[in-house]
Amino acid sequence: GDVLEDAYTEEFLASNPVERIETYETGTWDRGDDIVIDPEAGESMEEMLRSLGYISGGGDDEDGGDDTVASGGGMSVEHAVNLANVLRGQGRLQEAAATLEEQLERNPRHVESRMNLAQVHGEMGDFDRSLELFAELHRERPEDLDVIEDYALGLARAGRIEDVVQLYRKGLEIDPDWAVGLAGQGLAEHRLGRSEEGLRKIRRAVEIDPRFARAHFYLAAVLRDRGDLDGARDQLERTLELDPTHEQAALQLAQFLQTRGQADRARTFLEDFLEKSGASSVVSAEIAAIDLRAGRPEQALPILEEAVSDFPRDTDLLGNLGMAYAMTENLPRARATFERLLEVDPNSAEAHAQLGQFLLQSGDTEAARRHLERAAELAPDDSGVQIALATFHHRRGQLDEAMQIYEDVLEREPENALALYQLALATGARGDEDTALELLERARELDPTLPMPQRKSQ
Repeated sequence: GDVLEDAYTEEFLASNPVERIETYETGTWDRGDDIVIDPEAGESMEEMLRSLGYISGGGDDEDGGDDTVASGGGMSVEHAVNLANVLRGQGRLQEAAATLEEQLERNPRHVESRMNLAQVHGEMGDFDRSLELFAELHRERPEDLDVIEDYALGLARAGRIEDVVQLYRKGLEIDPDWAVGLAGQGLAEHRLGRSEEGLRKIRRAVEIDPRFARAHFYLAAVLRDRGDLDGARDQLERTLELDPTHEQAALQLAQFLQTRGQADRARTFLEDFLEKSGASSVVSAEIAAIDLRAGRPEQALPILEEAVSDFPRDTDLLGNLGMAYAMTENLPRARATFERLLEVDPNSAEAHAQLGQFLLQSGDTEAARRHLERAAELAPDDSGVQIALATFHHRRGQLDEAMQIYEDVLEREPENALALYQLALATGARGDEDTALELLERARELDPTLPMPQRKSQ
């Protein structure tokens, strides 16, 4: 206090503008916008907590060190929330939940911990537990607009859109000019098919708070769905003006460019966004995906390798990295990457499908079958995964099983060229050459790049 008083008296504070310092805060996460985590800051925070004994283990490295949250009663509530936020930003949701649960055993009424825990459970897909926590908080604090907002977001994540409308209505009864509530309710109304009413409410939110970035983002979503692509693009640009770190707005603007055949311009735009906003796993993944779709895996590889070093548990990055290795014919690394993806997410259909194909190429048929069947079980509506299993049966001479899967895919997607093509090959193997030729012609009309199979010499 004395130091500040002297500085003020000597006019030091007046002559030197205050600089904003980035710090960790114990406020709740996620008001609907993506929060960007600086991985280096996260690592610094983690090292500090490790040095205090709040994290045990030697790190997630090649030596197999195991980063786990240390148990014990020494961690303060503030430290617990900070640590949970760091773990959450690193994708370590189970550990974040365990940290908050442990603190709530000692401080069961702590609001911030309960709010964060509800959000973490929602991100993990445990909607029942997430909504149970939010409902309890809402009963205790029925007029807390922050609780209502996060509860509504949790309901939206669980797909309970009509409940979202009703909950925001309660908040708007407390404050009729609550811009957050108007924007959120408007988007929910739109999703329920009441687009005019939804659009009116979101525009009202923008009118009340013209600098509310999320309202502009929601307005862009509604305008896009209504076919007003220019208006949607304008609102996305306005979102980024107000919040230059808004990842989803940047990604959607890049998608606009790609749909107009400007993939290279989209890539440059996202690179500029990363330079201004800092590391982002989803943006890095999209840049790499642009390269992969353009057939440039060598260009995607360094981007993905650097991004995975920053976000080692990001499943999208790991999946794209595995594909990049496969496309450059580095199959050992591709296989190792998909195995790593399964360690992070044992229910990744993509990883199971890719591993199944690698194992099939290496001759381990039984292991390949297990992975491909698990992938098909996890993603019953994913045509690529289903075709991979059917192709396995086809190669093994199990034509009945293969043809049934191809036909199931075509029932859902009648113009799936690859399914038609594979069904044609299987039909020809059964001896029905006329039907096979008809199917081949249909497949190649849809995708002229599909090769015409060569007749085996007699």
